[in-house]
Amino acid sequence: LYLKKAKAGPEQMDIFGGVPLLSAETEINTQIEILKSHTVMEEVARRLFSPVSTHKKETPKKESSKKSEFYEYYEYLRNLLILILDNFSKEEKLESVSEIADSLRKKIISVAPIRSTRLITLTASSDDPEMARLIANTTVEVFIERNISSRRRETTIALHFLSRETEKVAENLRQSEETLKEYKEKEGFAELSEKARLMVERLSELESLHQSTRISRQELDNRLREIRSQLKKVSKVWVSSTYISDNPLVQ
Repeated sequence: LYLKKAKAGPEQMDIFGGVPLLSAETEINTQIEILKSHTVMEEVARRLFSPVSTHKKETPKKESSKKSEFYEYYEYLRNLLILILDNFSKEEKLESVSEIADSLRKKIISVAPIRSTRLITLTASSDDPEMARLIANTTVEVFIERNISSRRRETTIALHFLSRETEKVAENLRQSEETLKEYKEKEGFAELSEKARLMVERLSELESLHQSTRISRQELDNRLREIRSQLKKVSKVWVSSTYISDNPLVQ
């Protein structure tokens, strides 16, 4: 998951890397619905107006006086809103956050796919360009964090499932080896009578089962290693707010 820069236009996100377009279309629409969801918008509202802001504040190396004035004004408005909310009950505060989220979702933020690509365009509208930039970046930040968290959770579930399946296959393998050993010790092969022929066939079946069980276990072990590798990669995925803030597309 990463942000893809372009020469012009709103902020664009390539969310599927090398996934074929046709197979990704449904998933892209799903991600758009998640991005526009009330849950995501509520988290954006909390980060924008929480007493202790949880989103990473943008700190450009050479901040213009206009940007400085904007952040001062933003802090003033945020503190004013916090002061007002302090006099509200818990239910009233939740209702206020919900109303802000509705406003963000219905009036300020718009999301749409870019045709024939794996890109999503997110646009934040505001009379102040810096406020639009802040809202867009915070929304992207929340979406990315939720996406990473969801993938880690799914990968962990798959890892646990494969671990249990590997244990089952290992136990089946152990039992088949024990059965094969007992069979050889008990029956032997003194003469090729009809009984001996049936025994040989049974032995062949057991050996075939033994081999297929070994192969199944090896396949599960390989899948388990792949899942663990993916989990390590996902835990390293992070898009810094500095990268987001330097993106000229949100200005």
